[in-house]
Amino acid sequence: MPWATIVATLPNLMLGHALAAAPGADQTFFESIDVNVVNVDVVVMDRAGLRITDLKREDFQLLEDGKPVEITNFYVAAEPGPGEGAAGALDRQPSPSELKATDPPAEQQNYIAILVDNLSLTPDLRHRLLPALRQLLAEHLRPGDRLLLASYDGGSVKLRQAPTTDAKAISAALEQVAQTVAAAPQEIERRRVLSDISAAASASHSSSAGPSARRDLNAEDLLEEAEQGIQKEVQTEVQKTKRTVQALGQFVSALGGLPGRKLLVYAGGGLSIHPGETLVTALREGLREHPADLRSGATTLEAYDGETSALFRELTARANASRVTFYPLGATARLGVSSAEMSGIEAMSSDLQTVEESNRTAPLEMLASGTGGLFSFNAADPSLFFRQMRADLESFYSLGYTPNRTSDGKTHRLDVRVGRAGLKVRFRDAYRDRTAEERTVSHTQAALLFGVTANPLQVALEIESEAREKDGNIRATVVVRFPISKITLLPHEYVHEGEVAVFIGSRDAEGRASTVNHMTVPVRVANEKLLTASSQLAAVRVALLLRPGRQTIAITVRDQFAHLDSTVTADYEVGAHLKEVPAK
Repeated sequence: MPWATIVATLPNLMLGHALAAAPGADQTFFESIDVNVVNVDVVVMDRAGLRITDLKREDFQLLEDGKPVEITNFYVAAEPGPGEGAAGALDRQPSPSELKATDPPAEQQNYIAILVDNLSLTPDLRHRLLPALRQLLAEHLRPGDRLLLASYDGGSVKLRQAPTTDAKAISAALEQVAQTVAAAPQEIERRRVLSDISAAASASHSSSAGPSARRDLNAEDLLEEAEQGIQKEVQTEVQKTKRTVQALGQFVSALGGLPGRKLLVYAGGGLSIHPGETLVTALREGLREHPADLRSGATTLEAYDGETSALFRELTARANASRVTFYPLGATARLGVSSAEMSGIEAMSSDLQTVEESNRTAPLEMLASGTGGLFSFNAADPSLFFRQMRADLESFYSLGYTPNRTSDGKTHRLDVRVGRAGLKVRFRDAYRDRTAEERTVSHTQAALLFGVTANPLQVALEIESEAREKDGNIRATVVVRFPISKITLLPHEYVHEGEVAVFIGSRDAEGRASTVNHMTVPVRVANEKLLTASSQLAAVRVALLLRPGRQTIAITVRDQFAHLDSTVTADYEVGAHLKEVPAK
């Protein structure tokens, strides 16, 4: 069962009496336009890699699907101080007073999300990567940047520190993550499969020494066992990758509900784009110089079974739709087994490591290059990576345009050209045009995960009643209220009509979040009661099935005509029979 499920709703809200307009009666025509500005962040460098910060709007050409579009919004990040060149911007830390004087607008503020993938990190990798993240916090961030920390241990992404401008709070949360090491049993299983491959290769040596049917059968059995181990490992890795990418996608969508620019520093052991290739290569290399009848078994395995590239393309598209730029920081565990286990074929371990790194680097490179970011993999010193990321925060351009169409939910190619020779540009290569519903879902997810809300419609919620189900779950009735005066109502002959959509989701104490469900509620007020109704509250009841324990509920009410979202959250002890929970 999901952690929260809408099981009953009040499908209609009517204030006064709604009457059908008479045929031929005058109608009010109203076109509802949802204006969505697409911001494309661009980094420009010269041939030496120095940032260029003196370009003007007219120096850029922005294209969507190969066609030029008008740049309606143009923003340049803070330039270096007097007497400094672009190179100096890499090392200079602006003072708080300087930042205050040049505070960016809300749509250009920075959120830096650090996500530690515990599921792909062995203890050795954690020892290599977590100190690098502490270095990022200590040396490469600017005052005013909003930071948040999350971890992935399987299941849902868990928030460790809500958005804050306090780097020390993030550092303390990171220390807690370092002390709660997640096991990596799959690395043990992969080493076992490699050991089986080594045993099969060693047995095949014996099969060529004499006509013994017993030795031949043993080699074949070991080869079959190794092949079965590879197939099982590939299936496990593909499923693990699917679950991880799904969790990352939900996290990215929640980030999309935050204002401004979002930079996602993903720290992990990488995710394979061809999960079977390393092990199949190991088997083929181990049997290279052995009898053809043994080698033929290995050729039936396809190294690229379970290719996961489509998952990463979709994750890249989701990040671009949410204005999230990936900055992956990855490292790979050493493959292979001990020299004794390798039984004379240790030489192939370096080749395997190259194959493994290539497969685990490819998705990170795809995410970084597709969203306009950077990536670092197995770097001995990540300082340069962090310096470049900080420079991206300090010296960039934002080109904004308004698509001349309604949101279509499709992916559109982007291209940026600079009218000055010898310059290199970096930007996201596409964006997906999110629908109004997708944007509101993101706002609800951001409220659930990060606690970030905005409430212009003055929405309030309370728990009206609870009832325990036979299976032990709780049926809670939630009442959502908002002033009618805050909703856009359009006049018709006998009534004024509006429409709201109510989105609701929940998250438990373990960080597991429900699917965000929603319903549409028409609002109708008889003309003669409009003045009285404008001082009243509208109420919508929603029934939820919840598991007992601490829950956070998020409600977003969207005025469908004004295209305005209003989100509130409430903490709720399910089963405590609370009658009212104050909204935050």
